[in-house]
Amino acid sequence: MNRPTPIQGRLIRSGRIPPGRSFPGIEEASHPVGALYAPLVQSAIVFLIVAAVTFNAALAFANAQITPMTPGHVMAVEGLLLAAVAGLVLASGLSETDGASIALVVIFLLIAIGVSMANGALFPDMMRHVAIVALFSMLGLRAEFATLVRAAGLCSVLVLAVLALEAFALDLYVGWFQPANYYEATRGLENPSYNETGLFANALSFEDRFSFGLLGHRASSLFLEQVSLANYAAVMLVLLIGFWRRLSWRARVLQMVTVVAILITTDSRIGLILAAAALAGYFLFPRLPSYANIAVAPLLLILAALLMAGPEARLEDDIVGRLTLTMRTMAETDLPALLGMRAFEATAFADSGYTYVLYAGTLFGLLALWAFVALYIPQDRPGPKRCAYLLSLFVGSSLLVAGTSVFTIKVAAMLWLVAGVARRRPFEEEAVDAERTRPGADLQPRRRISRRHPGIAP
Repeated sequence: MNRPTPIQGRLIRSGRIPPGRSFPGIEEASHPVGALYAPLVQSAIVFLIVAAVTFNAALAFANAQITPMTPGHVMAVEGLLLAAVAGLVLASGLSETDGASIALVVIFLLIAIGVSMANGALFPDMMRHVAIVALFSMLGLRAEFATLVRAAGLCSVLVLAVLALEAFALDLYVGWFQPANYYEATRGLENPSYNETGLFANALSFEDRFSFGLLGHRASSLFLEQVSLANYAAVMLVLLIGFWRRLSWRARVLQMVTVVAILITTDSRIGLILAAAALAGYFLFPRLPSYANIAVAPLLLILAALLMAGPEARLEDDIVGRLTLTMRTMAETDLPALLGMRAFEATAFADSGYTYVLYAGTLFGLLALWAFVALYIPQDRPGPKRCAYLLSLFVGSSLLVAGTSVFTIKVAAMLWLVAGVARRRPFEEEAVDAERTRPGADLQPRRRISRRHPGIAP
């Protein structure tokens, strides 16, 4: 008789499989290699996530204290991280649950080839963004729930620690990381003459902009710029709303403190809206039709169009102004742009994500990407449904007011790890149910599982 695999062992201890029997098909149906649940693999997943979130801060520290960094250094480190994730995914073997991520990569690979041919030069931008989404979603399929909690906990502790440093010892924070110099050296973003703080210029506050007035600037923490820090808070909201019942009280408190601390120091308007949506959505989303979240992006675009048509439309740095800018740039998009024939103009749309994706990835790419975002997480239970709806709201609203911030590895890595974990669990349950109904199966009646065995809890 074969020795039970890790998932089978948990099923036996919980009473779902009688002692003395093993059913290899259960584990293989959810993942092809039982060894991927070994502690070493789970530790590697935690390391890769923490590295993805923090490597820019590490490079900034090196740039300020050791040796100048260049764009090549950033690309090399990001490339190594993606290669490591791809290696771990391939080493663990592929399964049917990886199909959606693989399909997304294939679609955008074909689009990248077509766009590059149409423009007479290699244009890999959207392929890079999609590779981050696909690889980390597949990494999530290989992560235990405890691994997700550990990775999110470590990242949030680091974010809070550096946020405290920035809040209470700004000169020390700037001295350590020199964000303005780092972004000038590695992104070519020249520091304006009026910025004498050493912070990234976009972190500066200005008159009439919404602010809680706590710091005098918008906090950046480990991310060195405020947009990604606010997006990290949104990712933690997706984690909280999707897995609230499974999180320990310590994990809940840590992530809630993280979200609140970020929102009141970044002065993020979209972040506050998403926080309110998460609170209401915890009760509302399970009552909505499954997969109706695919309508989120169209509804947001319709709302933006109505605001642009109203008398309050203006191009200012507020919610209405950002929505107006996105709708105007989309309205000016012609057929060659929709077909990817003007891809190199995409970089001009740093504050208009939908327009950026249209130029860089074509209309077909935008439709494929949104279908993946909306439909990736199965919505057969309240937790995953909450996760799917808030994920759609986060990505859909971010694309209205920003270009590529939602695709950057320091945000997307954790976001799609959460989505991957949320996607995998229903397939594990289906595998158990399939084994229960197999002719000759001798399984005990299904019942609710103790929280001591969260990996298979209903």
